[in-house]
This record gives sequence, C-alpha cells and structure tokens, in this order.
Amino acid sequence: MDEKELERRVAEMTDEEQEHFKECIMRIAMCYGKDALRGVLIVNGHLADVSEVIQFNCNDMDAFEILNSATNYFNFLNVKDAPPKEQFN
Repeated sequence: MDEKELERRVAEMTDEEQEHFKECIMRIAMCYGKDALRGVLIVNGHLADVSEVIQFNCNDMDAFEILNSATNYFNFLNVKDAPPKEQFN
C-alpha cells in the first residue's frame, strides 16, 4: 500500500472508524521510545488462510506470552455466561 492508498482508505472511513484507527495508531506509537509497551498485531486474510503476526518492541517469547494472555482473555469472555456442562444432558 502506498501513501495515496492509505489516504484514500482513511478518507473513506466513518467518523467512528477514524477514531478507532487513531486509537490504534496511538497504541502502536506507545511501543516505541522510552517506557515502551510491547504488542502484537494479528492480520488475517492478507496471506491466504494464514494469520500474520507483527511484533512491536517484543521478541518471539514476549509475543507468545501476549498471545497466550489474549487467548485466556477471549476464552473467559466466551464461556463466562455458559451453563455448566451438566445442564447439556
């Protein structure tokens, strides 16, 4: 993607999308410089059926820990309201 394509995409965003995009860029910027955060960006669909993981200020082990923590978080969200297994019988 070149600069013109980026400008076109941003111009076509809704106000909510632009606000979310701005927040994402600010979080990525926080991964650089003094007291930098660590982060990963996961993109799916760019490489046919393979997720692409982009690391910010972290090595592979840091990225694994971040992704493992995110997995635990989403597992919790997806089962927190689920009924006990005994009720499925």
